[in-house]
Formats: sequence, structure tokens, C-alpha cells
Amino acid sequence: MSNIRLYAAALSGLLVCSQAVLAQVGLDELIARIGEENIPTGLNIIVSQVEAPSGGYGPDQSNPQFDGKDFFAMSGEPGNSGHATTVALHMYGNTSSIAPDIMNIYLYDANHWLLSGFLRVSQGSGNPPLIPPADLKVFNHSWVGGAPNDSLNNEVLRRADFVMQRDNLLMVVGVNNGGASFPLMSHIYNGLAVGLTSGGHTSDATMPGIDGPGRLKPEIVAPSGQTSFSAPIVSAAVALMNEIAVTDVAVASNPNAQASEVIKAILLGGGNHRDGWTNNPETSGPDRGFTDQPLDDIFGVDEVNIDTSHLIMTGGEQDGANTPPESINITHAAWDLATVGLDSSMYWRFNTTELADEVSILAYWHREVRHSFTTFWLADFELTLWTVDGTGELMSLLGDMGVDYFTTGNVVSDSAVDNIEHLYIRGLAPGDYVLEVRRLDNLTLFRQWDVAVTWVIDADDKPLSIICPADAEAECSEDVPAADIHSVRASGVCGGATITHQGDVSDGMACPETITRTYRATDLCSNLVECTQTITVDDVTDPILDSCPEDITIDSAPASCEAVVNYEDPAATDNCDSSPSVVCDPPSGSTFPAGTTPVTCTATDDCDNSGQCAFNVIISILADLDNDGGVGPTDLALLLGDWGPCVGCAADFNGDGVVGAFDLAILLGSWGPCE
Repeated sequence: MSNIRLYAAALSGLLVCSQAVLAQVGLDELIARIGEENIPTGLNIIVSQVEAPSGGYGPDQSNPQFDGKDFFAMSGEPGNSGHATTVALHMYGNTSSIAPDIMNIYLYDANHWLLSGFLRVSQGSGNPPLIPPADLKVFNHSWVGGAPNDSLNNEVLRRADFVMQRDNLLMVVGVNNGGASFPLMSHIYNGLAVGLTSGGHTSDATMPGIDGPGRLKPEIVAPSGQTSFSAPIVSAAVALMNEIAVTDVAVASNPNAQASEVIKAILLGGGNHRDGWTNNPETSGPDRGFTDQPLDDIFGVDEVNIDTSHLIMTGGEQDGANTPPESINITHAAWDLATVGLDSSMYWRFNTTELADEVSILAYWHREVRHSFTTFWLADFELTLWTVDGTGELMSLLGDMGVDYFTTGNVVSDSAVDNIEHLYIRGLAPGDYVLEVRRLDNLTLFRQWDVAVTWVIDADDKPLSIICPADAEAECSEDVPAADIHSVRASGVCGGATITHQGDVSDGMACPETITRTYRATDLCSNLVECTQTITVDDVTDPILDSCPEDITIDSAPASCEAVVNYEDPAATDNCDSSPSVVCDPPSGSTFPAGTTPVTCTATDDCDNSGQCAFNVIISILADLDNDGGVGPTDLALLLGDWGPCVGCAADFNGDGVVGAFDLAILLGSWGPCE
């Protein structure tokens, strides 16, 4: 392992990051948009600076730009390196950085960091990388290098990607300043490889022998003369996004905002595509709008821009749907950390009411590294933009179909090797569009995979906008969903939208009742906008009769063709009404004629929904021994045939065990048909 060769990715020298450079990465635009008092500064974000030793590995801590900062030397005496000092000025200098309030910095010698100090390369799978200092969010690597063989290079890169996944942090690395490409550390999957705004850096694809050959590097660029000093600008931007993730009202309660894949996607999604940028889409023919190359060959997503990334982050997480949404479900700038299953897709729908000059959509996902560092897995996603036709069906924008819908760019991104997909479109026509992220791999070991998706849809002059939750229905008042400000989506150029529930208003009606729920979004510029959600409360479920009586069979009264029958009304339950009314017809206590009479019981709730059950009341004539519906000679003959002691005989009407004169009197009193 001692044969790994390390080089500082720039010459030493105090090249202070100028105000012009800070403006170039979006600081002035951010201040103009949200106010200087509201901009993030890296406060409470902990970072690390890893340096190839050159007369030491630490910055000059006596420099006034570092006043008030605490340094923690992790690899022994740090010394004083001019290269490390210049890196530090760009990353966290008090006036020379976009993140001046970074106050806690952990310093490492790169050799020590690779070996026993952190990654523990070549020490076996039983010695995984050490746990980083608490709450560390970014390692900056302004050095390049290479091991004597591909196996060792891959172990370094796998361990680094493993750390970023395990510990939820990012590594930002500078690519080489022209000339040969070095695998360390630019060939990582899960971090950010940084080049120069000028393009004067090495922009080769990842080399053969390294995991995932052919991936595009760098992924993003920043303004500086050397990549050693462009990388810490991006590291500072990582710190800013992490600060926003825990402080901005739109995302502070959402742990997904701090996910390292989300931070990376937001920085890439906010890249400023300058004139000439291209990811080489097909420009004519049936594949017009398709690319298998998500990034520009030289510039990646192009120049880091903290203003646009801030806009995306503060748009909040806006969840996609498992099927194409029937209505708009995202605003013009936001993100989502979606979980996608095998052979599945996630969808987001948006609308443009006028020509959108610029649309930028990006999907990014981490690779998974086995804890033994001997292998890895990588999901495969495709990113597609569809339009919605007049019938609500998705319509492809590829080929001639898309000519009337977009001027230039790509509407499908499908790389075979990169863990990034990117759509960049100029001149998108007004209309409804659906974004799809489709999973293509068959990694059954990972049935679910997280992918971070960001979008910016012509956001430069967009006013504050708000999308309420979809209208809802409930059957009972207690089923009305509680107000949920987290289900409301809002974004605008000022950022920092605060969502409040303004109240619910009922129309005072019942069955149905209409409730109008109002939400309000207020941004950092005190702009406000409201939306309403309609909740319809309408009970349409019938009550249920729980215990309808069984059929009732009784004899009529002596010398009578009818009987009074009492029964217990059945109990009823209802989904909303706690005591639905129950009415039976004929009611209990009625006089029932001889024969069979159906009884119907009806339960009715407050919304006039009703449920029924039925049973029969059967009245038998006491002296009708032959059951022919009347009392006549045959019945008399049967009675006389049983004359005398006769226990249990049908003709023993009074039940005294004897068929006699009393029973005869009953029979004669009932003589004739029952009418």
C-alpha cells in the first residue's frame, strides 16, 4: 500500500477566492433573491480536509481568514502547507469562501487517511473504515493518486463509496489538471468529482480495470485556476446544502433532506448550463431527444450554482406516484428521494402555462458496496419526459412527435454505466408533462432502491406557487383527515416557504357536507399565496342489522284465528351513526292472523341509508288438527279418536293430559274456516 503515489492537484500558492468567483457560483444571486440575512453560511457544519503531504498537511492556522476556527489534526503534527492553506481559503475562509461559518475542521494526511487513519485499505474485510468524527458532512480531497494495481485502486474506491453510504456524507475530489487521469479519488461513484469552469482539466471517462469503466468525469466544475481549489468550492457548497437541510422551514423536519444522495443530486441538479453545454442527444430522426450520455464530456453538469441548488432544496420533497398522476403534483423547483422497486416506475406531473426556456431534471443514486469490499451492486434507471395528450394518456416526445414540444435537448436519458441520468431541455411548449424514473435492472437482492430526483422548470422568474393535497372524501366526520402542512408543496424564487393551515370552513349541509380547507405559503420576501382542498363528507354505507329474529311459530288463542306476538327488535350498527333507528313492520305486539306473515325490519342512519332484514311470524289455529286452515268434522273426528287420557296429544288443547269436554268446547268454539 505504501506504493500509492499521491500528488497535490495544483501547485502551492495563496490564490485567494475573489468576490467575483463567489458571485460566479451564485452567491450574489442568492443574496438578491432571499436577502443577505437569510443566506446559509456553513454554520454548525463539520468538514474534513485531506491533503497530500507537502511540507505538512495542514493550513496556516495563523492566517486571519481562519480566526475563530477549530482545527483537529488527525495524522500527527499538521505543519504548514501552502497548498493546504489555499484549499482552506476556498473551503472555509472567513471572507474568501461561500461557507465562512464552517468552524470545525478535521485535518488528515492522505497517506494516513488511506491506511490506519481512516479507510484502513489492505487491512481485510474485518477492518472496515473507521467511523468519521461525529456529524462530519464532507471530506475534501484536493489530491490525485494511484495504486500499483487495479485491485488496490478498486478497494480504495469501494471503501470510500461504502463510507459515503454508511455514514451519510460526501467526498469531493478534484480531477487532475490535464494530462493523465488518476483513479484516486475521481473514479468514485458516490462522491463528487470536480473540474474547472475553464475546462482545463482531465476529462477522461473512468479507465478500464476500475469498477464501472466509461463513466463520465468530472460531474461538476467550479471557477478556479486549479482543481485543487475548485474542489473546495464545491465542498463549501455541500456544507451550505447540509445547513439548509437542517435549518430551512421547508425541509428541517424531513431527514431525507440530509441524505447524501439528495445533497449530491441537488448540487448536480442546480448546475448552471452555459452556452455550448451538451450531453449529445440525437437531434433528428426517430431517436431525436434521446441520449445515453447524461453529462457533458468536459463539464459534467457544468458550473456549481448555490442559488439554483438552494431553490431546489427549499422547494422541499415532493413525492412521486406509483402510476402517472391525473393532476399536477409538483411545483417548478423541488426534489424527491424515491424508493423504486424492481420493474417499477415513479412519476411526477407538472404544467407549463407558457414556453419554458430551460428545464433541467436529474436523477442520481448511490452504488451499494459489500462490506467485504470484494464486490458491489448498482441499480439501473432510465429518465423520461412524456407529454399528456387530450385523453390523459402519456405520449412519447421522441422523434418527430417531440418537434412541436421542445426546441433542443433530450427527453430520455439512459446510460448503461453512469449512476446519473439527466434531462436538459430548451424551449418546452406549454402543456402538461409527466416525468418517469423507470428501474431497469434485475437485482433481486435489492428489491427496493433509493433514487434522488431534482427538477428546475424555468425557475428564474417564477412567483411563489403552491399545490394543495388532492381533494378528499370521507364518509364520517371523524374520518376527515387532519390538516397536514407537510402534504402541501410550495416554491418560488425567494425560497424558504412556510406553510400554515388557515382553517376549515363547512357549508353547513349534511349528506353530503363540503369542507373547504385553506393552506397558505409565505416566503422569505413576505409573498403569500393560498390554495384550497375540498373535502366531501358523505355517508353512503347502509347500516347493518346484527341479529334478525328467527322465524316465530305460535298457536292462536283458544277459539281464535289470530294471536298477539311480541319479539325483540334487532340491533343495528352503522359506520357513522352510533344509534341508527330500527323500525319493524308489523311491529312487535301486533295481532297476527293465522298463517304466515312476513316481518321486515329496517335500520336507517342519519343520511337515510337503510339496511333491512326479514323473518316470518307463523300463526297456527289451535283446534285445526288436520292443518287445512279451518276447524271442521275431520278435526272433531280426530279429537274423539283421542278421547280420554292422552298425554302429549295434539287434541289436548289445555295441556291437562286428558282429551275431554274442555278440549271439545275449544274445538266447537273455533268451528268453521279462519278468515
